[in-house]
Amino acid sequence: MVKTNDVSKDYFVGKEVVHALKNANIECNNGSVTLFMGPSGSGKSTALKVIGGMIIATSGEIVVDEYTLNTLSEKELCSFRFNEIGMVFQDFLIIDHLSVWDNILLSFRVGNKKDRKNEKEYYPKAEEIMNELGIWELKKRKASDLSGGQRQRVAVARALLKDPKVLLADEPTANLDSKTAISVIELFKDITEKNDIVTIIATHDERLTPYSDKVYDFVDGKVKER
Repeated sequence: MVKTNDVSKDYFVGKEVVHALKNANIECNNGSVTLFMGPSGSGKSTALKVIGGMIIATSGEIVVDEYTLNTLSEKELCSFRFNEIGMVFQDFLIIDHLSVWDNILLSFRVGNKKDRKNEKEYYPKAEEIMNELGIWELKKRKASDLSGGQRQRVAVARALLKDPKVLLADEPTANLDSKTAISVIELFKDITEKNDIVTIIATHDERLTPYSDKVYDFVDGKVKER
């Protein structure tokens, strides 16, 4: 479960204050896909990052299961992000010269030494996820040879590897054609229901709304449930 209570986020640009998020009240349940809809600069990506513990809210309360993020230390937030949050970025952050397998294990190899030592423990889980996503046969292929939909699945597999409580995606269908975009949102929905997790997608893609359980509209930092 994800819940925000009157969450605001302000940025300072010189002497000017930018209110990126204004008293946002959001609630997302396990097993559901929620869309944050709105144009660029509306606050949806800021909300995504606040929920993921990537940036600190100026005020308000953010609750993710048993975690109250605004009470955590920086060390605790780092652990929370690493263990509880799966993130799929807009450009997927796939490294072209690496294989599919190496891209999926990448987060362990750039983490601390303790995480790198535990990498092999996740090999069976990685194989299971890749089979579920239909990319196991691509494990040795270089990422540069993948289609857009395949790259997306690699990014999703990497995000799911540590059994996150929350899966966050920032504009995951922005550069995809309609057929691929629908297959991606269907994939997210299937994963969400099977794993009973919270999935939140920041997007301006109205093609995704029929496949979501809840939609929040963002306008100039203000949030309203559709």
